Amino acid sequence: MRKSLKWQLTASILAVLLIGLALITMLTTARIAKQTETTIIEQSRVMTATMASSMTKFLMSYEQSLEQLATSYEIRHATDDGDVTGRLADYRTVYGAASSAYYGMEDKSLTILPTVDLGKDFNATTRDWYKRAIAAPQQVIWTAPYVDAATGNDSVSAAKAVVKQGQVQGVVGADISLSALTGELQQTKLDFDGFPMLIDAAGKAIVHPTIAGQDGTDVSYINKLVQQQKNDGVIHDTYKGQDYVVIYHTLPSVGWKIATVYKAEAIAASANGVKWLIIGFSALMFAIMGTYLFWTLTRKLKPLEQMQHVMHDVAEGDLTVRFVYKADDEIGRLATDFATMTTAMRTLMETVKQSTVTVDAQSQQLNALMEETNASSEEITAAVQQIAATATTSTHQTEEAERGTLAWATQLQMIDQQMMQMLGHTENTTTQTTNGKQQIVGLKQSFMTSEERMQQMLTALELLDTKVTSIHHVMDVIETIANQTTLLALNASIEAARAGEHGKGFAVVAQEVQLLAAQSTQATDEVRHTIEGLQHDAQTVTQTMQQFTTQFATQAVRIEETSSMFEQVDEATQQLSATIHGVSAALDEMGQHKETLQQTMKALAMHAEETAAACEEVSASSTEQLYAMDAVTQASEQLMALSQTLQHEMNRFKTIE
Repeated sequence: MRKSLKWQLTASILAVLLIGLALITMLTTARIAKQTETTIIEQSRVMTATMASSMTKFLMSYEQSLEQLATSYEIRHATDDGDVTGRLADYRTVYGAASSAYYGMEDKSLTILPTVDLGKDFNATTRDWYKRAIAAPQQVIWTAPYVDAATGNDSVSAAKAVVKQGQVQGVVGADISLSALTGELQQTKLDFDGFPMLIDAAGKAIVHPTIAGQDGTDVSYINKLVQQQKNDGVIHDTYKGQDYVVIYHTLPSVGWKIATVYKAEAIAASANGVKWLIIGFSALMFAIMGTYLFWTLTRKLKPLEQMQHVMHDVAEGDLTVRFVYKADDEIGRLATDFATMTTAMRTLMETVKQSTVTVDAQSQQLNALMEETNASSEEITAAVQQIAATATTSTHQTEEAERGTLAWATQLQMIDQQMMQMLGHTENTTTQTTNGKQQIVGLKQSFMTSEERMQQMLTALELLDTKVTSIHHVMDVIETIANQTTLLALNASIEAARAGEHGKGFAVVAQEVQLLAAQSTQATDEVRHTIEGLQHDAQTVTQTMQQFTTQFATQAVRIEETSSMFEQVDEATQQLSATIHGVSAALDEMGQHKETLQQTMKALAMHAEETAAACEEVSASSTEQLYAMDAVTQASEQLMALSQTLQHEMNRFKTIE
């Protein structure tokens, strides 16, 4: 059952469909995973840029506040510590994130709020923040993060030189708690097990879920992040067997890098749900399309299965079977041609059967006639032999010879009558032989007509194969267009994805176009496989037609042999007729001399030996005639055997329901 065309087509198409669905699933899931990663990266870019912008604004606000403080009248024209202290107190009131505010002067003194005992030996001018601010008086400088000894919190310091009339008088500064800067960042929750990270220019982890406040350069992706020269970007790195994706943005004021970190496997896992959804949908589509394909092929190929059973019956010799399939397609036209072929074959076989019956009857009649002729010849031979024996002993029995002569005359009349009957039978045999030859000629013409029809059918099948091949070319063009459409739809999807929100509508259209292209490709494959099935069936029918043509050629040879046998019978019959005419003429002549023979009976006794010699000659002629009759009998038997063989071959075909 699995060797049938239906199972082969179903298995082939389902295999191609399964491969196609598997490839689509693999490509789609890979595309989704890639798109998911791209989407996460783009979202993280926006997030890091937003957080960087927020932190930059925070830091800029303190830079501006220090510039205002450094240029304020109270600081630039301070006459005592009270003026500076009041201005610093106002500053801390406005900017609550500043854990302390201070003013260091050239005389090494430092005014700080809240008040801290720094010792008598404290020298503000030796501090790094003081030196850097003096070195760049037009800028606000930022220190690296550190742990504030007074509060125990992570802090960072900003400082600005106080310039009056082109001369540096001192440096104002503020210690800012990093918790005010990083609080929102630390509370940020990211999807896909991601986490935010803030790294200073030296690689210290300001914000990190595991190494916050520690040097992070031992972590490979942090080390790569510190070495990046670009203000923003994406880093892919492997750390302790895990693949990481880092999206970062640089804070221009301090050179810190704010980043979001994701594990690649978490991003890939997010696409698994969609992947299994696609796999389930593909499996459902495969089952539905497989069921529909099997049902369609079963319905479409059912007429071919019925035709195959009918053709099997025809191959077995049953020409009464019929196959009715009314449809304006290749199978319908094939069924019509098949019905025409079986009708023509049935008519031909009926003609051949009738001819073989006639030939058989005539052969039997000719055989019976030859048997009668042989019997008459034997009687003639026996009579001549008896005459010879009587002539030998007639020398002393003249009267008995006369009576014997009368009896002989009577026998001659009987022989003459039998000769006339033989002549009539011979003429009848000649007529029947001529009729048989005519029947053979008609049978040959009928075979020639059938052969021409077979050739016409083979030509039609070749034309059908040519047309189906042309359809193949059209299917190839359609498939090429569908593949190009698929590529265009894929490119459109990519462009739509790049367009973001503005390309969603175009992406839907591209997906629909891609779906239509895939359906066109599948439909083209189905039509191609159906046409290939039709080509295979047409080739099978062509082979069957060629087998019929071979059988017709064999039967034509046998008919030719039968015609040759009829020619031989005709020649033998003509020879027999000539011999019988000769014997009849001799008997007529003997009848004319019957009276003379009776009067010369006495002379007959004297010439008994001569008569015996004549009888021997007649006996020899009768023997030759007997040989001729045997030859005719053998020819008649051969003709009858050939007729029976032909009839046996014709009986294989059933032409009457």
